[in-house]
Amino acid sequence: MCDFIKEKQDVLHNTKIVSYPDGSSRIVVASCPIFCEPGWEKINKKETRPRVKKEQPGDTTRARRRAKARLRDLARANNLSVFVTFTLDETKINRYDVEEITKKLNIWLDNRVRRKGLCYVLVPELHKDGAVHLHGLCNDVLERVDGGHKTRQGRPVYNLPDWTYGFTTAVCIPPEEYARTVSYITKYVTKSVDKVGGRWFYSGGALVQPEVSLSDMDFDDLDARALPIPNAGVVIKCAECNTNKCSM
Repeated sequence: MCDFIKEKQDVLHNTKIVSYPDGSSRIVVASCPIFCEPGWEKINKKETRPRVKKEQPGDTTRARRRAKARLRDLARANNLSVFVTFTLDETKINRYDVEEITKKLNIWLDNRVRRKGLCYVLVPELHKDGAVHLHGLCNDVLERVDGGHKTRQGRPVYNLPDWTYGFTTAVCIPPEEYARTVSYITKYVTKSVDKVGGRWFYSGGALVQPEVSLSDMDFDDLDARALPIPNAGVVIKCAECNTNKCSM
């Protein structure tokens, strides 16, 4: 096995750009180079070599922040235009048994992925009494029936008869409200004290990944709020950009 050595300045950058299919992007700029090109790891203060993946114990707050960013990127990179909520009927499944729920949910989701082409992101959440329910987004491939209700915006609220373990709601999201709905979904990750069933969220189907590129720019050039990262000695700025402008 050969070791390939590069200088730190050749593989570390201070800017990450995540690009989405709709032409928008998210820019993250750090006060120093912290974003490493894929496949490299630090071996001393001056050199890096190809990365060997290892399971690293993570801080819960940092892990939650990474999960939130990952969820947002997956949702923004795919056309998941149906906002769904899944609840559980105690006569059909133990709403408090996370292991049982996870097992049956995975089987149900895998079946719909294979048979109907389902793509989804789902965030599990605990009721105050400890019962599990889920919120998320999926593509428009599941059968919908009118639930007889409307949202405050006047949109029909549907039910999903395929879900046999409880109750559902499904609302179609117009393109102009999609980014805001994605932000709303990610807040459920932030609300969680810890993972439910060992996961911050579920995702599956033929999801595409956003395009990620690294570069370097002057930290002061991005007009956005500076956010210090606790115990890291780093300050970052984030901005959402469309074809016309960027915003914090």
